[in-house]
Amino acid sequence: MKSKIIENKRIYDDYSLHLASKSQSLWSVIYKYLLVVFFVIAMLVVLILLDRSIFPTQLLATDNANKPLTFLFDFENTELRQQNATIILRFSPLVFTFFYAVFKNFKNIETQKEKINKYLYFYILYFALALSCVILLFFFITTNQTKEIQSINNETGLVTTTQVATQKLITAVDANQLFYILIPLFLLNTSFEIYNHIYKRQSEPLLYGSVWHLLVQIFSHTALLIFCLTNIFIWISASDVKAHPNTFLFDGNWYWNKVENLFNQKTILNLSLIILFFVLVGLLIFGANIKKVFKIVESQITKNSSKDKYVLHLALLIMLLITFIKVMTIDVRNLTPTIGQKETYNYFYVLFIVVALIIVILYFVLVEFMYARNKNNTLLTIYMSLAQTLLWVLMMVSIFVIKNPSDYVYNTFSSVLLSVIIYIHYVKRVKTIKTWTSYMIIIAISLHSILLFLYALNHILIAQDNFLLVSTPTPISLLKIITIINFVFVALFYLSALSITFISLQKIDWLNKKSKE
Repeated sequence: MKSKIIENKRIYDDYSLHLASKSQSLWSVIYKYLLVVFFVIAMLVVLILLDRSIFPTQLLATDNANKPLTFLFDFENTELRQQNATIILRFSPLVFTFFYAVFKNFKNIETQKEKINKYLYFYILYFALALSCVILLFFFITTNQTKEIQSINNETGLVTTTQVATQKLITAVDANQLFYILIPLFLLNTSFEIYNHIYKRQSEPLLYGSVWHLLVQIFSHTALLIFCLTNIFIWISASDVKAHPNTFLFDGNWYWNKVENLFNQKTILNLSLIILFFVLVGLLIFGANIKKVFKIVESQITKNSSKDKYVLHLALLIMLLITFIKVMTIDVRNLTPTIGQKETYNYFYVLFIVVALIIVILYFVLVEFMYARNKNNTLLTIYMSLAQTLLWVLMMVSIFVIKNPSDYVYNTFSSVLLSVIIYIHYVKRVKTIKTWTSYMIIIAISLHSILLFLYALNHILIAQDNFLLVSTPTPISLLKIITIINFVFVALFYLSALSITFISLQKIDWLNKKSKE
């Protein structure tokens, strides 16, 4: 009788734990969906209204009202380089904090699934911080100022002074204040890491058993924050604002002169200082992510990885593709090599799009045929990475062959769209994804997102007679550089897949021979 009661109690406890786990899993899904929906809407609005959010045209006061972005990022223009610097100072902390808060929040939901209800407070704070960044991107363009207006009373003849509130465009000093948003981000992140360390000590003692990892992480975050804020504030205050009200970031600014000389004067001392700078920053970034590194090492590079981590990266890339459709509708004059030459329409880019479609069709035919016969995830990874490599070879060749920069958008859109389709198919098709494959896909998608944004920005700038991204004073343009980087990475992905497969086969063959002996 007693054993029966104990057995019933055990069944009841197991069922209660099952219900609690199911409820926590449901809340995790709800939190994720809310965050993804917010991220998608925020990115779509920011990207579509790019000239009102990241690059507000009001801050670039030019004579041509129809083309306010003509001198965007033009630092050779002495009158507008401080305005360009103000734009960069304005969006840098906001965009960084937005992405960090959203991606960190999404990742934390997965790691805090067992006690998701306790994570609610951190979830709300990260969410609020990201929302604040979006609001500031749109509304922190002007500031209030008070003006004193003097007038003479006709009856008494006395001079009266009245104060009137007016709006003025923000300056570099005002934009500098936005870097204070990094402080609440740092405090929130530090609080979460301490909470997470206490919470995970029992479930993951190997990673969270020692307090040294936590101390290194907090120290690195603190050092990076102090380094960033100190340099920004020194730059702002290193010149006499009254003497150079519109150019104080550059004219008579001893800090800017020191930095400029450091990179322009080719001396052994300067080279040593630059190397030391990058080494120290690299070590601090490594220290800030030390737990992530140890977790990857502990879990092994070939361990299976969760598919949820792709959601935000793919959502960002898809939002960029949707925005790219709007960008493609912008009327851009045909760029011809000879001034006064009659406009011609070259459809050579269509050939590259057709070849890209053929590559993707062959990929799907091969994969569906082979995977149906032999469901081998390793083989599918090789096919996927090979198809991506061929697509980006085509993309790289096209940008060197197509002479008209205004035609880049069509080929870019088709290449990235087909690339996304292959990634989504791969993620949905395979049951498990190795950790190394997972990180390669995430990095590849991130590089594709940067490339797509730069090509969209280039098309917008060309429409406003700004050829910065296609005519930089380097051997090849920035667009070609980012395209080559994308190709090199996906090619490395393919070679890595082949190498790991070859090593695994060699190991299996060696074990078989050893067992026969």
